[in-house]
Amino acid sequence: MKLSLPEIREESFEVKTSIKNIKKMHAYQLGLAEHQEKLASAQDGTLDELTKAIALDDQFVINTAEKFISEVLGLNKKEIDKFEEEIERDQLMKLQSKLVLLLQGYNDDQIDTMFTEEVDSAEKKVQALKNEKSTTTTN
Repeated sequence: MKLSLPEIREESFEVKTSIKNIKKMHAYQLGLAEHQEKLASAQDGTLDELTKAIALDDQFVINTAEKFISEVLGLNKKEIDKFEEEIERDQLMKLQSKLVLLLQGYNDDQIDTMFTEEVDSAEKKVQALKNEKSTTTTN
């Protein structure tokens, strides 16, 4: 499958659903899940411990997402440097999600629908919170 990342390269990347890439995806997901367990166990700690755990978790997520993406796309050193300079956090998270879904066998249309539904759902939640807030402030 082709993946366009014009911020990094003019030509599209070829994403192969090879066993090697699927193994990378599962290792990536397992690493994230294990790290989330560590973060959950820090919930009962002090504010300093929780703050440190959250910072470490954020750092871990960004570093592992970048590594996963660069390995699956086969980025060279120059492209990795450009990736770190040009890609923002929300793009990074969307890209890693898209790669995982591609490797799980979803096509572009299905993924676009999922992302659209996710945005619609988030917008509905924000609107509901705004409505709730305006209702409670007028009472």
